[in-house]
Amino acid sequence: MSSTKSTADENQRAYDAFELRRNGHTWQQVASLLSTGEQQYSADQVAELVQGWLKRTREDQRLKAQEAARIAFNLRTRPTPKEMGPLAEGWRPWRAVAARLLWSYYRAIKQREGVLIQDKPAAPGRKKAAMKKKRGKNGR
Repeated sequence: MSSTKSTADENQRAYDAFELRRNGHTWQQVASLLSTGEQQYSADQVAELVQGWLKRTREDQRLKAQEAARIAFNLRTRPTPKEMGPLAEGWRPWRAVAARLLWSYYRAIKQREGVLIQDKPAAPGRKKAAMKKKRGKNGR
């Protein structure tokens, strides 16, 4: 549990450093602001902390988009980055919008924030009967 808290604390420090740097502070100023009595940072350490955080964040976002694409397009396996290219091509020039939609879709599916509700699966031999019950007069 302490390693999870430690990782969360490190991620928070990295995010804070990123925001300070983005707002125009130098690496030295950021290091000074993040340093506490028990933990002192140099400008190089802060830069490494932020770079590591950005790398982890990008990897996390890439995996979430791949997993959401697997579910959305009903694929057997999560698509590789090369396989994601053709899927994204139809969204050009709005690929960033598609990525955000996939991330939101992933969050809705995996965290179950009241968006998707799945019925209990029917018994193996009763799948077709269960599907017929759900359809209306026009077959939909």
